[in-house]
Amino acid sequence: MIQKQPENEKNRFESSDIPLKRLSRVPLFWRSKILLMRLDRPVGIFLPLFSAFLGLFGSAFPHFPKMSDIFLFGLGALVMRGVACILNDICDRNFDAKVKRTQMRPLASKSTSLLSAMVLLLFLLGGGFFILIQFNRETIYIGCLLVLLSGLYPLMKRITYWPQIFLGITFNAGVLMGWTSQGKNLDLTCFILYGGTVLWTIGYDTIYAFQDMDDDLLIGVKSSALRVKNQAKTFLISIYIGSLGLFCWFGERLNLNFFYKGACFLVGLHFLGQVLTLDINDAPACLKKFKSNVWVGLILFLGLVLNTLMR
Repeated sequence: MIQKQPENEKNRFESSDIPLKRLSRVPLFWRSKILLMRLDRPVGIFLPLFSAFLGLFGSAFPHFPKMSDIFLFGLGALVMRGVACILNDICDRNFDAKVKRTQMRPLASKSTSLLSAMVLLLFLLGGGFFILIQFNRETIYIGCLLVLLSGLYPLMKRITYWPQIFLGITFNAGVLMGWTSQGKNLDLTCFILYGGTVLWTIGYDTIYAFQDMDDDLLIGVKSSALRVKNQAKTFLISIYIGSLGLFCWFGERLNLNFFYKGACFLVGLHFLGQVLTLDINDAPACLKKFKSNVWVGLILFLGLVLNTLMR
């Protein structure tokens, strides 16, 4: 006899990028870890990873970084995304229980204990520190600062309507780490790229936050979505123009050629499409637009890689 999936389990996995049947077959012990780290939703890994890769490959240009550095940054993005998610869930577990989209997260639904989450958090922090000490002193300092900022981010939603700014600063610290990991000092070129990624994050995370506007109003959580909802398209087009302008300026600073310029053109079209078709009251469409920003990171990264190959 085929056992019907319990409704609460179905709700728990409905936003997962892994098919429900496949995820439900994973042993409970490992399933809880997957959900805590959001491994079932890899978009949140790829977004900071591509930002970090832009810093890493941009710093190494016109050469490629070592394969070991590429691997360590990839692994670091996976680990630190897990750290950020667990910290966020620990701080927001009471809020998450009141929001439809998040009420089935492991801590909010009490399917995983707080102790279990903290043990996993400590394990990931240990792994992240081991990865970090493979790099130079400047990169280690930035990485340690990143952990501290990650712990503060959940508090920003309680005190300001602009937590997305803080998220952008934190989420894209990999740009700075990638830059210094290649032996370069933080300079104007690096900060131009960093600024572009920060604005990009403010844009796509505001779109993400449109999903929760009603719940956020009820429980008192703040976000840029609530602040700009009446001028959403004007705000986003301004943010995206600023981001694209900085990405183009970064390319000019490095004398990047046709491939990177073409990538910026495609990114501009993507940004325009996001804004023109935006409906802030259509939560599934907002989530889809948020996820589509992976293509922005991939396009810019490939433009930089092709530029390096064809130089």
